[in-house]
Amino acid sequence: MHGSSWLLADGLITALLSVFPIIHDVVLPHKFKIATGGCPNNCVKPDLNDVGIIGQKVPKFDADKCKSCKVCVVAKVCPMKAASKAEGEKLNYDKEKCINCGRCLYMAKCPFDAMTEEVTGYKVTLGGRWGKKVGQGTPMSKVFTSEEEVLDIVEKIILFFKDQGVAGERLADTVARVGFEKAEAMIVSNELFERKAEILAKE
Repeated sequence: MHGSSWLLADGLITALLSVFPIIHDVVLPHKFKIATGGCPNNCVKPDLNDVGIIGQKVPKFDADKCKSCKVCVVAKVCPMKAASKAEGEKLNYDKEKCINCGRCLYMAKCPFDAMTEEVTGYKVTLGGRWGKKVGQGTPMSKVFTSEEEVLDIVEKIILFFKDQGVAGERLADTVARVGFEKAEAMIVSNELFERKAEILAKE
């Protein structure tokens, strides 16, 4: 997925320049960094930036198709132990532990299709930072399934920061002050797009 990461980053820059033709004149409360990563291995640490975009391959487990193989190829390759198996039992899949890296889909495919791909998409994190203060970004609730969705949400995050941010504070501070759940609700709604001209006109 690393190639798609570069393509997404390139497309993101092009799209943002078309969305904000006067991008250099848009004054935000503080510096604003966006990073993309092709997979959840976190090699380039996208979640340590104001906005992180991370490739996802979300698996789907069908317990009815699991044959309780003595050696489960899915459990064997899972780096997070989200897939585990006791002898004589079916695979145990813990979705909360899963980071959607896709290793169980492309490194060791279940011969009985008990583990299949549900969706390929992108996780977006908010409020990461690196420097004097270090903080990991918080993932938004949804896995976005197209580049268009990602570009829309990034534009909304910029509008949110412009609208809600206080001069001198990073996005992490704005999100913490507003509250993550409220901030996320504001970002996913269409209100920011409806108020775009008003927000961009702010000093």
